[in-house]
Amino acid sequence: MAIYARSAAPSLGSIEAQKAECQAWAERQGMEIAQVYESVGSEDAFLDLLNDVAAGEFEAVVASEPEKFSRQTAKLKALKDAAAKAGVTLHTVETGEERLAQLHAAVLDGRIDPETGFGSDILAAVESREGREPVYWFCNSCGEEVEDETAVCCADGEVEPSYDD
Repeated sequence: MAIYARSAAPSLGSIEAQKAECQAWAERQGMEIAQVYESVGSEDAFLDLLNDVAAGEFEAVVASEPEKFSRQTAKLKALKDAAAKAGVTLHTVETGEERLAQLHAAVLDGRIDPETGFGSDILAAVESREGREPVYWFCNSCGEEVEDETAVCCADGEVEPSYDD
């Protein structure tokens, strides 16, 4: 089993807390941790994780919450597809009834739009990207970083920008 922890800012406490949560969850499940991947700021281990998942290096990956795998739909889809092909299961510490209750509360208090399913934080991030240059471009099928928006990577993929929000 692998752990994936991610933080946009180099706040070591956040990463350490995520790893501790995931380690405790894995112990409760009777699983042994073989690898830990950490993405902090511009040090992104997501592609390493994606490649190892695709290679079937372990049976499962756990993150503290769903958003920690990625807030970018294309990256999350690439990870889910690679996991499905390799027989790797993706888990989060925060799941089930607790997560449903949190999502329901977020809809009720306006943090998530019930029509689109997008959170106000995500909608604000999308709006804040207008006029900004992406940090890098990547293929939404395999997750590989590419040179620019005109690049062609895979037959199945499209190139998308990453703003590292």
